[in-house]
Amino acid sequence: MNGVTTFDVVQIRIAAATPTQRFVNPYSNIAADVTNNGSITAQGVNSPLPGDAEEVAQFVLGNIPNFISVPSWRFIPARHLTQSPAFFAQFVANPFLTPAPLYYPGYLGSYNTTLFAAVPGDYSPGNLVRKGGAVGVKMGDVNFSNSYAIPFAPPPTDRSEEAFASAPRMLKKGTFVNVACTLNDSLQNVVAWQAGMRFDNKKVSIVGLETEDLPWFGRNNYNVMDAAGEIRALWIQPNTQEVNLSKGSQMVSIVLELQEDIQEGAELLAWNSNMEKVFYRLDGNKVPINVKGNLSILSEPLSVSSNPNPFKDRLLVKALGGEAKAETVFVLLDLNGREVSQTTLQPGQAEASLQTDQLPSGMYVLKATNSQQSLVTPVVKL
Repeated sequence: MNGVTTFDVVQIRIAAATPTQRFVNPYSNIAADVTNNGSITAQGVNSPLPGDAEEVAQFVLGNIPNFISVPSWRFIPARHLTQSPAFFAQFVANPFLTPAPLYYPGYLGSYNTTLFAAVPGDYSPGNLVRKGGAVGVKMGDVNFSNSYAIPFAPPPTDRSEEAFASAPRMLKKGTFVNVACTLNDSLQNVVAWQAGMRFDNKKVSIVGLETEDLPWFGRNNYNVMDAAGEIRALWIQPNTQEVNLSKGSQMVSIVLELQEDIQEGAELLAWNSNMEKVFYRLDGNKVPINVKGNLSILSEPLSVSSNPNPFKDRLLVKALGGEAKAETVFVLLDLNGREVSQTTLQPGQAEASLQTDQLPSGMYVLKATNSQQSLVTPVVKL
């Protein structure tokens, strides 16, 4: 993404809402116009295509690999901007009114040492003449945080890939798990956040993301890239005004389904270094994300055992992996399908027993049923 972040989306939304619908820096205006329509828009206007802010957000999330209507970089030869003071004044006032030949698409390396990247406040004719060559504008990067604009780019926050959520115990294939990401600290004056996570797509599938405490977080705020085992998510305060978040607030909740049996302590989610995890303030300052993952089991496949088998006077039934997660009814049937004994394992209960001392020896069928499924197991009485 090289400098294109959620904070660019915030700034484009703000610029689109101003009376002039422009930034002060002309290069920021060029960078913002990823839809190539000569203006800055938050949402698409009278068009099925997205607006500038929306398209940049989809690029950050990885829903589109490139911008639809423009290349990654645009280049402005300095000789065009230094031809006259009047021309340059017009460019600064509204770069969208300048002739189309100003914007030469190409690759950054095309200009070698003669190129300099657009940076904050550095767009006077004198600077262009001194540095020469061409100005490179990274499309979507309105605050010049790409690597070529260093040292003007703000330093990255933590990009480690440490594990975020692990299995608390052995979990069976088909188990649904919820990982709630809650704030360890209160936060003041934040307007947006972005974060990425990775997962092993052979072990885990992502059902969806949601949040209880942040408004307007929906399907357009995240992207699950199953093939890459990657999640990208972002959130922006709807009116782009800063808010305070209290400790314990839920940033996002991630629902997983296990694709195979998982051993205790196995990693389920980890941070992804491909996307900086950070909160943003309107002044551009970044606050590292400091959250904990609260893991809960939503549902598990029915998993029980009978002991002993063969049995004599009593048949003990258990929930594998510890306590039962839902009410489970055990029915013992003879080979004619008649019920001969029954018991119920309540949520939180580890085991129960079926009285079988009056039953004749022979083959029986143990049927276990909860609200989601049934499991049938043959058993033998001696």
